[in-house]
Amino acid sequence: MEFRSVIEQCPLFQWTQYPTEFIFILAAVSIALCFLLAHFLPRLRRILMMRERRIAIYKTLDHAQGQNETFDMILTAEGLRVTQSLILQEICENNTLRFTAFSHLPDNILGCTADFFFRVKIEAGPIYYKFRSKIRAVRLERGLCDLIADMPSELQVGQKRNFFRMSPQPKSVRLVAMWLLGDNPDIPRTTDAIDSPFLVASASALADEKGTAQIQIKDISGSGLSLRLSGGISDKRIKEGGNILCLFVYNESAEEEEENLLSFCCAGRIANIRLEKKDDPTSPAVIGIVYRNWATIKPGDRDINWFSNSSTDGVGPILHWVTKMNLERYRRPGEKGASTPNSFLGESLGRRN
Repeated sequence: MEFRSVIEQCPLFQWTQYPTEFIFILAAVSIALCFLLAHFLPRLRRILMMRERRIAIYKTLDHAQGQNETFDMILTAEGLRVTQSLILQEICENNTLRFTAFSHLPDNILGCTADFFFRVKIEAGPIYYKFRSKIRAVRLERGLCDLIADMPSELQVGQKRNFFRMSPQPKSVRLVAMWLLGDNPDIPRTTDAIDSPFLVASASALADEKGTAQIQIKDISGSGLSLRLSGGISDKRIKEGGNILCLFVYNESAEEEEENLLSFCCAGRIANIRLEKKDDPTSPAVIGIVYRNWATIKPGDRDINWFSNSSTDGVGPILHWVTKMNLERYRRPGEKGASTPNSFLGESLGRRN
């Protein structure tokens, strides 16, 4: 009897004596729960998506840092324009990035928002990303200039150049040669005026997967190219702003079975220099070159008919070649190594298609 009296005193038992009121209260509670779920579920979904995006951004930046990739910064503000090449040193816990600059940075860029460009190399080829971030600090430590910027909230697929760039297949390039012009911008008008090259690599050396060629094309676009020098910077004339002459012979056809060899010659300016091992000056170096003049040379030609490079139109023969390489890269998406520009972020999240 004592147990029954306890049950009868229970509020829930007492409510069962009034079924109409009980149903009304239960319906009101259910409506309130539905309202709360409808209000908080989208917010929870957004929070989870933002978390996944942050993880993908972190892994992409960490991948680029592991490959010692260069980050190019472009800052444009009222009466101020700064371009600088950076190396990502640390992804900090306080949602900031710490970079090391290749040269001095002015203090008046604090608080400004800059555009950053970098790439990540995967099996199918490099993918280029860009993001915007606010600069938090610039400080000089151990003789190096460090830059602190906010962690980006999103990454976009894109690059700072006006023209897409590709890394050619080793077998498609048959010869690469380079001459150092130093501070002299004059270019030869005939093939007789060209002496022995400073560096040269033949087809057999370029096809070596170990990268033993003295010089090779790392990537190329309609406005410039990057050359990898396996012996590092061995001459003082290899410097930013220096002038060089480059000649390479390549197979224009995207099919390896077909041969349509073209000889391309360009005169340009060294825009940037990057060591593959930043603490070792003797390690292989990559120099970025911007075209100034270009020409195609046919077998037996002695005169070189130079064309001026257009920053808006680019170099026609190279644009045609790069476009062919790009189409060949994506035309069979089912093959091993094929990829789309956004696939790397998906792989970073561990998603399954």
